[in-house]
Amino acid sequence: ISSSVEGVMILVAGLMIITQAISRLIYPEPVGSLDLGLILVAITAIANYSVGRIAISKGRRNRSMALVASGKHLCSDTYSSVGIIVGLCLMIAFDAMGFDFWWLDPAIAMLFGAIILVTGVKVVKDSFDGVMDRMDEQTVNDVIGIINNKRHDHWVDVHNLRVIKYGPTIHIELHMIFPRHMTVEEQYVEITELKTEVTKTYGDYVDLIVMGEPCKDHHCEHCCARVCSDREMDFNGMIEWDIDTVTDVTSDHSESHFSNGKNKNN
Repeated sequence: ISSSVEGVMILVAGLMIITQAISRLIYPEPVGSLDLGLILVAITAIANYSVGRIAISKGRRNRSMALVASGKHLCSDTYSSVGIIVGLCLMIAFDAMGFDFWWLDPAIAMLFGAIILVTGVKVVKDSFDGVMDRMDEQTVNDVIGIINNKRHDHWVDVHNLRVIKYGPTIHIELHMIFPRHMTVEEQYVEITELKTEVTKTYGDYVDLIVMGEPCKDHHCEHCCARVCSDREMDFNGMIEWDIDTVTDVTSDHSESHFSNGKNKNN
Protein backbone atom coordinates (compact mmCIF):
# COMPACT_ATOMS: atom_id res chain seq x y z
CA ILE A 1 0.00 0.00 0.00
CA SER A 2 2.83 2.37 0.89
CA SER A 3 4.66 1.74 -2.39
CA SER A 4 1.45 2.23 -4.38
CA VAL A 5 0.96 5.62 -2.69
CA GLU A 6 4.55 6.52 -3.61
CA GLY A 7 3.84 5.48 -7.19
CA VAL A 8 0.74 7.66 -7.36
CA MET A 9 2.74 10.60 -5.97
CA ILE A 10 5.33 10.09 -8.71
CA LEU A 11 2.56 10.04 -11.32
CA VAL A 12 1.06 13.25 -9.91
CA ALA A 13 4.49 14.92 -9.97
CA GLY A 14 4.99 13.92 -13.62
CA LEU A 15 1.54 15.18 -14.60
CA MET A 16 2.07 18.48 -12.76
CA ILE A 17 5.39 19.05 -14.54
CA ILE A 18 3.84 18.33 -17.96
CA THR A 19 0.81 20.52 -17.21
CA GLN A 20 2.97 23.42 -16.08
CA ALA A 21 5.25 23.01 -19.10
CA ILE A 22 2.27 23.17 -21.46
CA SER A 23 1.05 26.27 -19.65
CA ARG A 24 4.50 27.88 -20.08
CA LEU A 25 4.43 27.09 -23.82
CA ILE A 26 1.03 28.72 -24.19
CA TYR A 27 1.75 31.63 -21.84
CA PRO A 28 5.51 32.30 -21.92
CA GLU A 29 7.10 33.83 -18.83
CA PRO A 30 10.59 35.31 -18.45
CA VAL A 31 13.12 33.15 -16.60
CA GLY A 32 15.28 34.98 -14.06
CA SER A 33 18.27 34.16 -11.78
CA LEU A 34 19.52 31.42 -14.08
CA ASP A 35 22.95 31.16 -12.45
CA LEU A 36 21.68 30.85 -8.86
CA GLY A 37 18.84 28.57 -9.89
CA LEU A 38 21.26 26.27 -11.69
CA ILE A 39 23.44 25.89 -8.59
CA LEU A 40 20.52 25.22 -6.26
CA VAL A 41 18.91 22.68 -8.57
CA ALA A 42 22.25 20.87 -9.08
CA ILE A 43 22.78 20.54 -5.31
CA THR A 44 19.22 19.25 -4.89
CA ALA A 45 19.65 16.74 -7.71
CA ILE A 46 22.85 15.29 -6.23
CA ALA A 47 21.28 14.96 -2.77
CA ASN A 48 18.08 13.35 -4.05
CA TYR A 49 19.87 10.89 -6.31
CA SER A 50 22.37 9.83 -3.63
CA VAL A 51 19.71 9.19 -1.00
CA GLY A 52 17.40 7.60 -3.58
CA ARG A 53 20.02 5.06 -4.74
CA ILE A 54 20.84 4.17 -1.12
CA ALA A 55 17.14 3.61 -0.40
CA ILE A 56 16.69 1.44 -3.51
CA SER A 57 19.78 -0.61 -2.67
CA LYS A 58 18.71 -1.21 0.93
CA GLY A 59 15.14 -1.88 -0.14
CA ARG A 60 16.18 -4.57 -2.63
CA ARG A 61 18.59 -6.10 -0.13
CA ASN A 62 15.84 -6.32 2.49
CA ARG A 63 13.08 -6.97 -0.07
CA SER A 64 11.15 -3.89 1.06
CA MET A 65 8.88 -2.71 -1.74
CA ALA A 66 8.05 0.49 0.18
CA LEU A 67 11.72 1.48 0.57
CA VAL A 68 12.40 0.79 -3.12
CA ALA A 69 9.40 2.94 -4.08
CA SER A 70 10.63 5.77 -1.83
CA GLY A 71 14.04 5.58 -3.48
CA LYS A 72 12.50 5.70 -6.94
CA HIS A 73 10.43 8.69 -5.83
CA LEU A 74 13.62 10.55 -4.89
CA CYS A 75 15.31 9.50 -8.14
CA SER A 76 12.31 10.76 -10.10
CA ASP A 77 12.85 14.14 -8.44
CA THR A 78 16.42 13.93 -9.71
CA TYR A 79 15.21 13.32 -13.27
CA SER A 80 13.11 16.48 -13.15
CA SER A 81 16.11 18.37 -11.71
CA VAL A 82 18.32 17.09 -14.54
CA GLY A 83 15.73 18.35 -17.00
CA ILE A 84 15.80 21.76 -15.36
CA ILE A 85 19.63 21.82 -15.40
CA VAL A 86 19.77 20.87 -19.08
CA GLY A 87 17.16 23.48 -19.93
CA LEU A 88 18.89 26.22 -17.94
CA CYS A 89 22.32 25.40 -19.40
CA LEU A 90 20.98 25.54 -22.94
CA MET A 91 19.14 28.79 -22.25
CA ILE A 92 22.30 30.37 -20.78
CA ALA A 93 24.36 29.18 -23.76
CA PHE A 94 21.89 30.42 -26.38
CA ASP A 95 21.33 33.66 -24.47
CA ALA A 96 25.10 34.30 -24.57
CA MET A 97 25.00 33.79 -28.35
CA GLY A 98 22.12 36.22 -28.71
CA PHE A 99 19.36 33.69 -29.34
CA ASP A 100 16.06 33.58 -27.50
CA PHE A 101 14.99 29.95 -27.37
CA TRP A 102 12.50 30.49 -24.54
CA TRP A 103 10.55 27.34 -25.46
CA LEU A 104 13.48 25.05 -24.57
CA ASP A 105 12.77 25.13 -20.84
CA PRO A 106 9.13 23.94 -21.02
CA ALA A 107 9.92 21.49 -23.86
CA ILE A 108 12.65 19.75 -21.84
CA ALA A 109 10.39 19.81 -18.77
CA MET A 110 7.74 17.91 -20.77
CA LEU A 111 10.31 15.31 -21.81
CA PHE A 112 11.46 14.61 -18.27
CA GLY A 113 7.88 14.76 -17.01
CA ALA A 114 7.11 11.86 -19.36
CA ILE A 115 10.12 9.93 -17.97
CA ILE A 116 8.79 10.48 -14.44
CA LEU A 117 5.35 9.23 -15.53
CA VAL A 118 6.89 5.99 -16.80
CA THR A 119 8.68 5.53 -13.46
CA GLY A 120 5.43 6.09 -11.57
CA VAL A 121 3.52 3.60 -13.71
CA LYS A 122 6.18 0.94 -13.06
CA VAL A 123 6.10 1.54 -9.28
CA VAL A 124 2.29 1.29 -9.20
CA LYS A 125 2.37 -1.87 -11.34
CA ASP A 126 4.94 -3.54 -9.05
CA SER A 127 2.81 -2.59 -6.04
CA PHE A 128 -0.35 -4.14 -7.45
CA ASP A 129 1.58 -7.26 -8.51
CA GLY A 130 2.58 -7.66 -4.86
CA VAL A 131 -0.96 -7.11 -3.59
CA MET A 132 -2.40 -9.62 -6.09
CA ASP A 133 0.34 -12.21 -5.32
CA ARG A 134 1.41 -12.28 -8.96
CA MET A 135 4.14 -14.81 -9.60
CA ASP A 136 7.60 -13.28 -9.50
CA GLU A 137 9.23 -15.22 -12.35
CA GLN A 138 12.72 -13.98 -11.48
CA THR A 139 12.49 -15.30 -7.91
CA VAL A 140 10.92 -18.56 -9.09
CA ASN A 141 13.74 -19.09 -11.60
CA ASP A 142 16.31 -18.30 -8.90
CA VAL A 143 14.79 -20.96 -6.63
CA ILE A 144 14.74 -23.46 -9.50
CA GLY A 145 18.41 -22.68 -10.12
CA ILE A 146 19.23 -23.50 -6.48
CA ILE A 147 17.33 -26.81 -6.71
CA ASN A 148 19.09 -27.76 -9.94
CA ASN A 149 22.52 -26.91 -8.53
CA LYS A 150 21.96 -29.17 -5.49
CA ARG A 151 20.14 -31.91 -7.40
CA HIS A 152 20.83 -35.45 -6.17
CA ASP A 153 20.31 -38.69 -8.06
CA HIS A 154 17.46 -39.72 -5.76
CA TRP A 155 15.58 -36.46 -6.16
CA VAL A 156 13.23 -38.02 -8.67
CA ASP A 157 11.06 -35.02 -9.39
CA VAL A 158 9.87 -31.63 -8.10
CA HIS A 159 6.44 -30.15 -8.72
CA ASN A 160 3.82 -27.75 -7.33
CA LEU A 161 6.42 -25.07 -6.54
CA ARG A 162 4.91 -21.88 -5.10
CA VAL A 163 6.81 -18.74 -4.22
CA ILE A 164 4.94 -16.00 -2.34
CA LYS A 165 6.32 -12.74 -0.95
CA TYR A 166 5.07 -11.36 2.37
CA GLY A 167 6.90 -8.07 2.77
CA PRO A 168 10.59 -8.98 3.20
CA THR A 169 9.76 -12.68 3.76
CA ILE A 170 9.72 -15.18 0.91
CA HIS A 171 7.53 -18.26 1.40
CA ILE A 172 8.60 -21.24 -0.73
CA GLU A 173 6.59 -24.43 -0.90
CA LEU A 174 7.23 -27.46 -3.13
CA HIS A 175 6.61 -31.18 -3.43
CA MET A 176 9.62 -33.45 -3.95
CA ILE A 177 9.37 -37.08 -5.03
CA PHE A 178 11.84 -39.50 -3.43
CA PRO A 179 12.41 -43.23 -4.04
CA ARG A 180 9.77 -45.17 -2.11
CA HIS A 181 12.39 -47.11 -0.12
CA MET A 182 13.71 -43.94 1.56
CA THR A 183 12.79 -43.53 5.20
CA VAL A 184 11.34 -40.34 6.66
CA GLU A 185 14.69 -39.73 8.37
CA GLU A 186 16.58 -40.03 5.06
CA GLN A 187 14.15 -37.66 3.38
CA TYR A 188 14.59 -35.21 6.26
CA VAL A 189 18.36 -35.13 5.66
CA GLU A 190 17.81 -34.31 1.98
CA ILE A 191 15.22 -31.64 2.73
CA THR A 192 17.45 -30.06 5.39
CA GLU A 193 20.31 -29.83 2.89
CA LEU A 194 18.06 -28.01 0.43
CA LYS A 195 16.82 -25.66 3.16
CA THR A 196 20.41 -24.83 4.10
CA GLU A 197 21.24 -23.94 0.52
CA VAL A 198 18.15 -21.75 0.11
CA THR A 199 18.92 -19.96 3.40
CA LYS A 200 22.41 -19.14 2.12
CA THR A 201 20.78 -17.17 -0.70
CA TYR A 202 17.83 -15.53 1.09
CA GLY A 203 18.99 -15.48 4.70
CA ASP A 204 16.53 -15.62 7.57
CA TYR A 205 13.81 -14.01 5.47
CA VAL A 206 12.88 -17.33 3.82
CA ASP A 207 10.21 -19.80 4.87
CA LEU A 208 10.72 -23.12 3.05
CA ILE A 209 8.28 -26.04 3.21
CA VAL A 210 9.13 -29.25 1.33
CA MET A 211 6.61 -32.09 1.19
CA GLY A 212 8.22 -35.45 0.46
CA GLU A 213 6.28 -37.94 -1.69
CA PRO A 214 7.07 -41.57 -2.59
CA CYS A 215 7.72 -42.39 -6.25
CA LYS A 216 5.36 -44.42 -8.44
CA ASP A 217 6.22 -47.07 -11.02
CA HIS A 218 6.29 -44.65 -13.97
CA HIS A 219 8.86 -42.47 -12.16
CA CYS A 220 11.49 -45.22 -12.55
CA GLU A 221 12.02 -44.08 -16.13
CA HIS A 222 13.23 -40.70 -14.84
CA CYS A 223 15.03 -41.83 -11.66
CA CYS A 224 18.79 -42.26 -11.96
CA ALA A 225 19.30 -43.69 -8.46
CA ARG A 226 21.96 -46.38 -8.93
CA VAL A 227 20.76 -48.68 -6.13
CA CYS A 228 17.03 -49.35 -5.92
CA SER A 229 15.34 -52.66 -5.19
CA ASP A 230 11.94 -51.28 -6.23
CA ARG A 231 12.83 -50.37 -9.83
CA GLU A 232 10.14 -51.41 -12.29
CA MET A 233 11.45 -49.71 -15.44
CA ASP A 234 14.86 -48.90 -16.89
CA PHE A 235 16.17 -45.36 -16.54
CA ASN A 236 15.57 -43.35 -19.72
CA GLY A 237 16.33 -39.73 -18.87
CA MET A 238 16.03 -37.04 -16.21
CA ILE A 239 13.26 -34.47 -16.32
CA GLU A 240 14.54 -30.96 -16.95
CA TRP A 241 13.33 -28.80 -14.09
CA ASP A 242 12.24 -25.43 -15.42
CA ILE A 243 9.47 -22.99 -14.61
CA ASP A 244 6.91 -25.07 -16.56
CA THR A 245 7.64 -28.47 -15.00
CA VAL A 246 8.37 -27.35 -11.45
CA THR A 247 5.26 -25.15 -11.11
CA ASP A 248 3.02 -27.88 -12.57
CA VAL A 249 0.50 -28.93 -9.92
CA THR A 250 -0.41 -32.33 -11.40
CA SER A 251 1.12 -35.36 -9.72
CA ASP A 252 1.96 -37.19 -12.97
CA HIS A 253 3.35 -34.24 -14.91
CA SER A 254 6.68 -36.07 -15.37
CA GLU A 255 5.25 -38.42 -18.02
CA SER A 256 3.78 -35.68 -20.19
CA HIS A 257 6.78 -33.38 -19.93
CA PHE A 258 9.21 -36.19 -20.64
CA SER A 259 7.28 -37.44 -23.67
CA ASN A 260 7.19 -33.89 -25.06
CA GLY A 261 10.96 -33.74 -25.08
CA LYS A 262 11.48 -31.82 -21.85
CA ASN A 263 14.20 -34.12 -20.60
CA LYS A 264 17.91 -34.36 -20.13
CA ASN A 265 19.26 -37.72 -21.28
CA ASN A 266 22.23 -39.37 -19.59
